[in-house]
Amino acid sequence: MMRALWAVPVAAGLCLTPSVAFATEPPVMVDESLVYLYQKLDHGLPAAWENSGRQDLFIQEPGTEFAVLGVLPAWVCGPGWGAQFDVIQHNGSFIVPLTVEYPEAVFSDAGVLVKAKHVDLVTPDCVPEPTPVPTPVPTPETPAKPLLAATGVNVAPFAIGGLVVALAGVVLKVAGRRKKVTS
Repeated sequence: MMRALWAVPVAAGLCLTPSVAFATEPPVMVDESLVYLYQKLDHGLPAAWENSGRQDLFIQEPGTEFAVLGVLPAWVCGPGWGAQFDVIQHNGSFIVPLTVEYPEAVFSDAGVLVKAKHVDLVTPDCVPEPTPVPTPVPTPETPAKPLLAATGVNVAPFAIGGLVVALAGVVLKVAGRRKKVTS
């Protein structure tokens, strides 16, 4: 809505000039509850902004009260974890960052921190990643050489579908012909 207001000069004989004033509706404020998870810089000290490393956004939901944490993700394990709970209010143009890091403040004229708290988390031990089983690398095949068996008979091995067969004096039928395997 726009209204034109007239400024009346004090001295006589001057022209009247319009002055423009804008009457705007107050912005609709958005209330959000956020939870960031982080590993503390010093595990022996309590959770605090000054003792936080990189913080990752875990929960973002509408509300004016602190969010309920619930089940932690699997990557939050081992000692020294903390959570930062924030309630913010903004005009809708503020984009909640996915990560924050001390000492950089992330709020601007678009949003304000209404209340905040840090808590120490009790987390399970980390389960090590399973060691991958190495995939066997096939070795290149070498041409078969006749072997001298313990019996003294010359044995020539050959493969049928990956099965190695040793023949000694056996007659084979190959391509419709009879063939004697000789040593």
